[in-house]
Amino acid sequence: MNKKLLPTETGYTLTLTYDIKGHIDDFWSLLATTSGLQKWFPELTRQENSLRFLAGQSDVSLAILKEEKASAFAFDWFGATITFIISKNDTMNCHQISFTEEIPSTFEHASRDLAGWYNQNHRLMIYANTGHLPNTMALYQDSQDWINNQLRKKR
Repeated sequence: MNKKLLPTETGYTLTLTYDIKGHIDDFWSLLATTSGLQKWFPELTRQENSLRFLAGQSDVSLAILKEEKASAFAFDWFGATITFIISKNDTMNCHQISFTEEIPSTFEHASRDLAGWYNQNHRLMIYANTGHLPNTMALYQDSQDWINNQLRKKR
């Protein structure tokens, strides 16, 4: 997985790119359907034009900003923007996933959120390539350490 965390005028942009060898329709289902989302992010369900985040006392509708089947999926994430772009890599006989999170500097607990999305993408990559979905916390500390290290460098 290639990863970058860059400062912007208004916050940070996390970019992750990775290859998946599984069938693209299966990966798309993980992003855009309730049954797929429930496998890796059980707090999310798909509504018609939004995702619903339900955890504890939180029940929030997150607008879907872009949806092009098997190529692009973007949504609001509590004021940040999450984008998945899927492209075919014919040379490697796989698909490349490009994930970005554009997060404002005013985002509460930004480092935790960035680490969470890094962790989730790592899990998605493993699942798409092996069929095994690691436990949410299995990779989280490495994700948090990398994000915190990058944020220290940017200050």
